Amino acid sequence: MTQHMDAIMAAADIQCECDYSMTITPEYDVNISPGVHTVEVTVVRADGTPAKGTTVTFAVIGNPNVEDTEVKTGEDGKASFTYSREFCYTNEDEIEAWAKCNAHAMALKQWISLSWIFPDFISPYNDQKDFPYSTPLTILFEVEPENAREAENLEFVVKLFQGEKELFTWKGKERAVETGLLLEPGTEYRIEITPISGPPETEGNTAVSSFTTADFTTD
Repeated sequence: MTQHMDAIMAAADIQCECDYSMTITPEYDVNISPGVHTVEVTVVRADGTPAKGTTVTFAVIGNPNVEDTEVKTGEDGKASFTYSREFCYTNEDEIEAWAKCNAHAMALKQWISLSWIFPDFISPYNDQKDFPYSTPLTILFEVEPENAREAENLEFVVKLFQGEKELFTWKGKERAVETGLLLEPGTEYRIEITPISGPPETEGNTAVSSFTTADFTTD
């Protein structure tokens, strides 16, 4: 009898009460403000099939600036929620999602203000006087605070100058930048690195490093 009823309910797409579960991704993430963040939940029945058409409520706990939002799951049982943070926001947000039948999930979002981000030169280092000129220049740097390195929306603009002449510019997430340039011996250069986050795309504090290549040698 039970199997017969299950078959009838499945054919009619009737979902039993109190048999739902929910997962959320990502459960933890880091972003730079300003920026946007999206979480996605998957709601399933006890038998593992998607709970389509289910209303999911998303809330950012303890923050009146983000209103609770209701979203219906699609055919795959998934629903997503996106919100934004303005420049200089630094905090941990708890994101809660729930639906009927005790379906519930939580995620933690770490926000770091772009104003806190500082590139730290590794090679060439600031005021270096003997940087090798015989191999193509690779710029190596790190960023502080350390947990900002995980941020999905952090990029950098890297520029190389000789005097006022811009020799190279690059934009991306990597912290090892291959310029492909051979430098001149006994010459002073300047590197500028500017962190960027968004949307909206916003520039942070520019870090500047000057260095000089080694003098020419025939050895």
